[in-house]
Amino acid sequence: MNGIIIGAGIAGLSTAVALKLKGIDVDVYEASTELKAIGAGILVPPNAMAVLAHYGLADEVKSCGKELNALQVSNFRGEPISTTPSSYDNNRMPFKTVAVHRGKLQEILLRKVSKERIHLGYQFSGVESANDGVQVSFANEQQCTAEFMIGADGLRSKVRQFVMPDATLRNAQQVCWRGVANIQLPDRWNAQLTELWGSGTRFGFVPIGPDQVYWYATVTTKLSHGFELASAAESLRKVFSSYINCVSDIIESTPQDLIIEGSLYDIEPLKHWFSKRVLLLGDAAHAITPNLGQGGALAIEDSYQIAEKLVRYSDPSIAFSTFQKARQSRVNRVSNASWKIGQVANWRSPLLCSARNQLLSKLSPRMAKSQSDWLYHFEVGA
Repeated sequence: MNGIIIGAGIAGLSTAVALKLKGIDVDVYEASTELKAIGAGILVPPNAMAVLAHYGLADEVKSCGKELNALQVSNFRGEPISTTPSSYDNNRMPFKTVAVHRGKLQEILLRKVSKERIHLGYQFSGVESANDGVQVSFANEQQCTAEFMIGADGLRSKVRQFVMPDATLRNAQQVCWRGVANIQLPDRWNAQLTELWGSGTRFGFVPIGPDQVYWYATVTTKLSHGFELASAAESLRKVFSSYINCVSDIIESTPQDLIIEGSLYDIEPLKHWFSKRVLLLGDAAHAITPNLGQGGALAIEDSYQIAEKLVRYSDPSIAFSTFQKARQSRVNRVSNASWKIGQVANWRSPLLCSARNQLLSKLSPRMAKSQSDWLYHFEVGA
């Protein structure tokens, strides 16, 4: 069996690794002309670490990032509201959440894929799917054929237009800035993700290596009016001036030209992730808002599951159907939970924010464990 993957991001490369380990030949086609270690940080939670351990990559990810002991929500003054463990036992093995530079994770996956299987400068333009295979076209006028194709080309997937042309993005009405600061955190924050909640604003930060801190800031769309990317750092310092001092220190320690800005969206849940021998995977199928740190993790889970299905079923369309049935319920649950958390975390009313913080502070260890059980649990076979 042979296949084509569109997109060389985390979803596409994870899937290429998974299929290679199963003896399935795949080629990865990427629109960019070169792969650079771009982006900011990413959380790799226990469910994703369990899969990466199965691929033989967990130790490498840990060595390139920072293992976390806790996830902490505080108010804008830095006073803790809720702290939850970042570890979980999957398949009788303990895994911690690892914070790592997105580019480094991509490099780790890339090294596991044969170089001759990666094709750069191939912008997907169309696909014809029949009962016996697919013919894929690219903007450079090249074509190729295979038994199946997987679209792992992200939130604004071009492949999705062929599978579910009526799919719609849902605007979270929030703008997000991300960056990597060259700074060392005080000991109290050096082994955890810290997220500070204000009124209509949030600021999160986490160490991803020696003297490197990944941070993100979200502001409701109404509050973001007047922001200009050319002066993003200055605008952010003003908006977060009431926050604890380390916030401005982190922003000032970030190269201005490397601050990434974008509005937050997810995808309205799709009824179908595939059409004949073409499958959507990762953000292309189920992009979620980043409030649970599970976007990349779900894509990594996808990679494991689709490899299992393609080995079990010789007909890719049957494999895709069983994959969708196995994944949709979990993915939709995570997506809905992430959306709701993002809306509550960015409430603007001071009265509602006070009530929110009080309620969150009363979260019992039992309730926290219950959330971890469904969020971080993922079965990986031998």
